[in-house]
Amino acid sequence: MQDKLRSHREKVERAWAVYVDGAAMSKLKTKLTAENSTVKLNEVEVGRVYQNKPQQGDVSADIMASWQRSRQVIAPNQTHAPVDDPEEALEEWHDSLLYAAAKPLLQQIRDTAEAGDFLVGIGDAHSKLLWTHSSKQMVRGAEQLHFVPGGHWDEASIGTNALSVAQHTRRPAKVFSAEHFAQVVHDWVCYSAPIRNPHSGDVLGVLDFTTTWQQDNTLGMMTVIALARYVEERLGLLLPVHSEDKRHHQVMQPLLQQRIHQQPFPQQNIHHAEYDMHVDTNVSSQQATYTLRLCGTPQLLLRGEPLALYPRRLEILALLALHPEGLSLDVLHAKLYGDQAVSLSTLRAEISGLRKQLAGGICSRPYRLAESHTVDCLQVRDYLRQGDVANALAGYNGLLMPTSESPYLREWRDYLDTAVRAAVLTSGDSALMWDFTARGFDDLDIMLALLQQLPEQDPRCALLQARLNAFVDDDLYK
Repeated sequence: MQDKLRSHREKVERAWAVYVDGAAMSKLKTKLTAENSTVKLNEVEVGRVYQNKPQQGDVSADIMASWQRSRQVIAPNQTHAPVDDPEEALEEWHDSLLYAAAKPLLQQIRDTAEAGDFLVGIGDAHSKLLWTHSSKQMVRGAEQLHFVPGGHWDEASIGTNALSVAQHTRRPAKVFSAEHFAQVVHDWVCYSAPIRNPHSGDVLGVLDFTTTWQQDNTLGMMTVIALARYVEERLGLLLPVHSEDKRHHQVMQPLLQQRIHQQPFPQQNIHHAEYDMHVDTNVSSQQATYTLRLCGTPQLLLRGEPLALYPRRLEILALLALHPEGLSLDVLHAKLYGDQAVSLSTLRAEISGLRKQLAGGICSRPYRLAESHTVDCLQVRDYLRQGDVANALAGYNGLLMPTSESPYLREWRDYLDTAVRAAVLTSGDSALMWDFTARGFDDLDIMLALLQQLPEQDPRCALLQARLNAFVDDDLYK
């Protein structure tokens, strides 16, 4: 592994010498010769120094584009990033939505930095670091490079680096050794992922993990992507859907500032008032007239026998089953269609057709089911409430009515999926995490946690690594 990394470093170092600093080529040749390098610098390669054209494929298009921009603004021999007052940067951090969203995760990030000898940092939308942490072994390096709160890691300040590339491309980025424009950063490898507004897609910040180039591995990139996604999910709860709504911002800002200094997100929350109404789930499937399976491929069993229903009628049945107290026509219409231009008479016709298929079974004023019934999503929810993650996972066969556009069922779908994933992850049970993954559910956090728990010789590690690589590749090119 080290030989492969060393060879890769020599290749990018040579490309950097050719394009960024032609005068460095002769120094590089001397250095590589002294290290008994296998890389041979022929006359053609030396000739490229004067044309500033590295060999095609030596570096990615993103790195080359960043080098071109960096050449216009800084010199490659810059020794450190400019830095503002660290205390002011930390004050800005504590008043930011980034802090509110990342707060539950900061201890985990610190632990990861200590265990893996990382420098870690979160920067704003312009790659100015607002918060950093370093393992004991990395503190001196962080201070020398100004990888500290207030440090400016945009291209105009320090040239090509992972924070600036991620911020510019709006995609996760890795910058290895001499892919950095400034030579002072050539001993490092950096992994960064943008933190985006989930509603607008705007980049609000950047998360970065940095270590020495000798420790480069695929888990670094996977970890930073997973953690950035975590922060984005929580930003989605804090930010209004329309961030340009100034009145909304004025009303919300005092509340957000209050939440920033509290623990804003519980580690696992499977209760929600809208979904916690009392529904009798003690009726067994053998006793029930209707058995509704909504998770995965939706299906209705009428006294144990499958009954084919149109998707719309199955949605109506699901809404009634989830509201045993009944629904008025207007409320049922809103939960089923949202703001779609569908008339109440159309809904009445659908209910009438469903009632005929069920040979009655639906009362009116309000509309409700007249027969006993069980619903798989309610059973999954109740298992989660009881802390029985194994049975909850066994009953969860996929997203709830995955093709439904009903606003209420979409909310139920997101709620239950989030609750199951959180329960599996926080259980710390490798058997449950493997069961979740083996059944085809993709969750980067769960796969990373499982890979860390399994022994290296476990054959499942190779399968997980392949899934993770595919997962990260998909994310990089979204």
